[in-house]
Amino acid sequence: MNRLSAARLGEMASGLQLELGDDELTRLLPMVQDLLDVAQILRQKQPGGIDHMGQRERPTDKSR
Repeated sequence: MNRLSAARLGEMASGLQLELGDDELTRLLPMVQDLLDVAQILRQKQPGGIDHMGQRERPTDKSR
């Protein structure tokens, strides 16, 4: 996963109509990046979850 930039975080905040200044974005950036990293790990570990392309993976057949 690419690292989140302050500019991209600003775009995300604007899309949610959040008025955040540069200082706030700089302070939030490491926390948001940590959350994105954890979400990616959880997606990879969850059987039948969403793959990196946003497609639902096939559940594994545990009866075999």
